[in-house]
Amino acid sequence: MKAILLKNVDKVGKAGDIVEVADGFFRNLLLPRKLAKPATTSAEKEVAAIKARAEEEAKKQEGEFAGQIEALKKEKLVVRKKANEEGHLFAAIHAEDIVAALKEKGFAGIKEEYVSIDPPIKTLGAHTITIRFPRGLEGSVEITVEKND
Repeated sequence: MKAILLKNVDKVGKAGDIVEVADGFFRNLLLPRKLAKPATTSAEKEVAAIKARAEEEAKKQEGEFAGQIEALKKEKLVVRKKANEEGHLFAAIHAEDIVAALKEKGFAGIKEEYVSIDPPIKTLGAHTITIRFPRGLEGSVEITVEKND
């Protein structure tokens, strides 16, 4: 039986996929839990239209992210944290610190889950942070950690 998944189902597919499943699996598990609906012709057309709109939106978003990556290359962020005399921070730099500094510079679309800090920043000085956008786009930004008196 053909079914359209309404939610992600392990080992079956993702939401919006049209899958072939056993009649009993559909009737006893997927339908009662509202995980899928029958794949009628009109429902398949509706899913195709939704996927086309989502793909169009993703392409638009990808263009915005590419623009942000180019702008990030030119930015130098400064983050101030408390540190001891040897230059070691009392608290490491976290993604929320980077996002706050980026928002001050006008990069409001960057979320904490995009920021990758590896290894953790625990010292003063210049560091490079990787920003991983959805759909495989990646950029970096230079930050300088200064002592906050």
